[in-house]
Amino acid sequence: MNFGGVEENVITREEFPLEKAREVLKDETIAIIGYGVQGPGQALNLRDNGFNVIVGQRSPSKSYDKAVQDGFVPGETLFSVEEAAKRGTIVQYLLSDAAQIALWPTIKENLTPGKALYFSHGFGVTYNDRTDIVPPPDVDVILVAPKGSGTSLRRMFVAGRGLNSSYAIYQDATGNAFDRVVALGIGIGSGYLFETTFKREVYSDLTGERGTLMGAIQGIFEAQY
Repeated sequence: MNFGGVEENVITREEFPLEKAREVLKDETIAIIGYGVQGPGQALNLRDNGFNVIVGQRSPSKSYDKAVQDGFVPGETLFSVEEAAKRGTIVQYLLSDAAQIALWPTIKENLTPGKALYFSHGFGVTYNDRTDIVPPPDVDVILVAPKGSGTSLRRMFVAGRGLNSSYAIYQDATGNAFDRVVALGIGIGSGYLFETTFKREVYSDLTGERGTLMGAIQGIFEAQY
């Protein structure tokens, strides 16, 4: 699609409907690691859209209590970070950058072949020479970055609208990374999905260079949805 002279590879719900996303992920267990900024919105939207979602969050903590309040059940759909990472076939690593670095050894230990490691911010992988976040070669490494807070993502979902997101594939070990990442992008309630790279996502997030364009496109989508 051409937006003001800028060519963008865009995926819409018409091209990749929710029913297709459910089919792609029907045998997956999506483990949300962290229930802070992005975790609640993505977890609740995925759950409400019919996906198999569990949460990994340390206890005791306010975030753990919030997950319980949101209907996640200890021992059934709410676990320790290590247990959730072990159970998940898709591990959504939604902790802060600092927490991602600290917990990486635990996550890496549970990334068995064929799993997918998902980010909503590409910092840890892009700067892995400093973070030591180097994914194993036999897992998919993907990203969906909503262009707004987890609160906005959830609020717009509840209102029947979508928040635009970027998506990227860093590593396709299974041959199924594209379907996985787009299905997850649709599942969390994205409107348009814009192709990017981990590096571009980090740089644009730090500089805000695409903010005006994304804002304009968001307005277009809200008018159509």
